[in-house]
Amino acid sequence: MDVSAFRHQASITINRSPDEVYDVVSDVLEPDGDGTRVTETWEVLPGYPVYLRDEQALGDDELMARIEGMGQLARDGIPATLANLKRVVEG
Repeated sequence: MDVSAFRHQASITINRSPDEVYDVVSDVLEPDGDGTRVTETWEVLPGYPVYLRDEQALGDDELMARIEGMGQLARDGIPATLANLKRVVEG
């Protein structure tokens, strides 16, 4: 996990894909009234579909199913991500 920016009362961005080869997951924490707004993004990088086609010999339907499966894993992991961020931020 790489914390790329932090300023008190500003925002913090956390990139959780250290190699950033196939995908990037980022969390942005921003002040929001008395609390904190957390925005999580997930992006498939261009190299991942190329890898799946070239190295895994996947067709278009299989490729899309694999990427959608990864997206679902990312969505399913949001509660754990939020709990971990809360633990780290609040101490």
